[in-house]
Amino acid sequence: MANQKISELPTVTGSQMADSDKFVLVHAGSSVAATRSQLFRSIPDITLDDSYKILLGDSSDLQIFHDGTHSIISEVGVGNLFLRSNGGGIIMQATTDQDSVVAAANGAVTLYHNGNIKLFTSETGVSLAGNAEFGDNGKAIFGASSDLQIFHDGANSIISEGGAGNLYLRSNGGGIIMQATTGQDSFSAIANGAVNLHHSGNLKLATSATGISVAGVVSSTSLSSTLLTLNRTGNGIVTQFKRDQVAVGSITVGVNSTAYVTSSDYRLKTGAQPMTDVVERVQALNPVNFEWISDGSRVDGFIAHEVQEVVPEAIIGERDAMRDEEYEVTPAVLDDDGNVTTEAVMGTRSVNDYQGIDQSKLVPLLTAALQEALAEISSLKSRVEALEG
Repeated sequence: MANQKISELPTVTGSQMADSDKFVLVHAGSSVAATRSQLFRSIPDITLDDSYKILLGDSSDLQIFHDGTHSIISEVGVGNLFLRSNGGGIIMQATTDQDSVVAAANGAVTLYHNGNIKLFTSETGVSLAGNAEFGDNGKAIFGASSDLQIFHDGANSIISEGGAGNLYLRSNGGGIIMQATTGQDSFSAIANGAVNLHHSGNLKLATSATGISVAGVVSSTSLSSTLLTLNRTGNGIVTQFKRDQVAVGSITVGVNSTAYVTSSDYRLKTGAQPMTDVVERVQALNPVNFEWISDGSRVDGFIAHEVQEVVPEAIIGERDAMRDEEYEVTPAVLDDDGNVTTEAVMGTRSVNDYQGIDQSKLVPLLTAALQEALAEISSLKSRVEALEG
């Protein structure tokens, strides 16, 4: 039989409407009722005009119709709308042969974009193929109490532990690297190895099996507390100094003492000979009492360049030396979130490069002069005793 419109179906009597299998076909307030057998056995297809509905349920909760633009299957009551297969799965296609949603029996639910898988469920959770995109302040939230949150607040990207626990960043052996800008490491943690700190991409601090190595200057500022405390359990070296990886000195501690040690082993030396002109050189030294410009305190000591003429190895630097120093001409400009909007302007200026003295280097000269003086005193004493005898 050819397809028929609902208006062409025969009229159904009231006794037939009492059949438990009845359908009510509705359009614009008028209805025609028919049994399932009349509708589906007497004709191969049912053709309904736009906005005609097939209503199912005592309260007409399930409705199937086309509104002139869209095809609609609607649950208008308080129940759920189930799409159920008998084990073969459910497939939704936005266009012919292009899956949009696939639900496999006892298996995954798969979401597609343009025919390509983008998300699918598994026994362990959900897998994504592509990006998960959130708008500003949209958060990826983890944990029963929403403790871990990952989001962008419109200015900054944030990974936050909002509970009482720790925030762990953990790799599976490959290490952890933080970069303040692309390709420039700021921090790196190597599995079973060093933790490294960088500045402008250059390594400045690295941990090792024996401690910490620093490349550059270590500075510390405090007005009220000890700047640096070095503690050793037992006697021995606290700090060792090296030049080109060769030990040249150390600071050692004893039970109640500290020793500042410089290399002096005979195996490091050759060509030893007596010192000469020691008395004259000591007499050339000019110990004075002077006032420090910085705080006005007065102390006994030496003027560096004067000592340099007598014992040059005791002095570091040159008289009236200058050096270039970088300084901030105008500071950086920051926004309300602390981000730099205008970089600081830097300049270079010439400043004094002050000399320094290692007074321990005077000890050999003073010792030799004292020995010479003692020898002369001893000789004079013997002569006096001979004259008096």
